[in-house]
Amino acid sequence: MTDSTTKTDAEDERPVDFVDAVRQAVSRALSNRENVVMVRVSNDALRYLEMLVEAGITKSRSESVAFLVNEGIRASDQLFKRIEEITAQISGLRQKLSAIVAEETDLNI
Repeated sequence: MTDSTTKTDAEDERPVDFVDAVRQAVSRALSNRENVVMVRVSNDALRYLEMLVEAGITKSRSESVAFLVNEGIRASDQLFKRIEEITAQISGLRQKLSAIVAEETDLNI
């Protein structure tokens, strides 16, 4: 007979799987950090960043930000694809408009 407080094998493995998944996500986020961006964050955001450091998930607030930005982008992948399509259209329209203005006014814009 199993006590209700006794964990099953699946429950014992779940935290390890979760920790591994988080470690992989952090590793992915930190793999190509080539650019520096300075940001200001709210007190609440800072609390969460420091929570990740305190938990040992990241080594610094900078790593916490990189991790959360990467995860946010991954979670919004479809939105960013739509934005990319529309900004490409906007760029094309700007080029057409510049060509029309240059043609009509003899200006090289």
